[in-house]
Amino acid sequence: MKKISLFIILKIILISSISAQVPLELNDVSLDITYIGKPTTWEFGKTKETDVKHNLIIFKVLLKGFDTDKLIDLNHFSLVDSENKMRYRPFQIDLRFTNRQASRIRIEDYKYEDTFLKYSIEGLENFDQFCRYQLGKNKPRYQHRFEPTIIEGKKKNNRKLTFYFPAKLDHSGIFLIYWKDKVVGKINLNEKG
Repeated sequence: MKKISLFIILKIILISSISAQVPLELNDVSLDITYIGKPTTWEFGKTKETDVKHNLIIFKVLLKGFDTDKLIDLNHFSLVDSENKMRYRPFQIDLRFTNRQASRIRIEDYKYEDTFLKYSIEGLENFDQFCRYQLGKNKPRYQHRFEPTIIEGKKKNNRKLTFYFPAKLDHSGIFLIYWKDKVVGKINLNEKG
């Protein structure tokens, strides 16, 4: 009987320690913008067949407000151009803590809810670009989503992200950064980064 009780207690401890290691989803976010880069020109497809020249807006942020590992849906981020009534999905996100890009999945292989579309904003058009991820005009274009990513919260460097957004620069150069349906930052491309 003692062996059975000891076995049950060990099993409960093991299950508790495993479940404690699973990161909780990051439901709210705050950030500091640490750098705004000079925009470059890039071709994005508005449809699968046509390329449209856009500027590639680059900026770096430091996520704030947590010190434990969190699971984050990077598709919650968007860049809003209020003057042209456009809302852009990120093209690429670099993760400082791993020196790699956030994992992109072709839309047809994405198994989660598309939270970029879930948090659409009334009166704004969503720009969901078709991109070529290999050089060459004959390479196919496709749409992508970002896989949920674990952000390590203990060290400041682990929470640094670099965003790349397609956008048009035919206005004041002011954009709003959204997390879900909440404004979490503002960038002015006329200010030096």
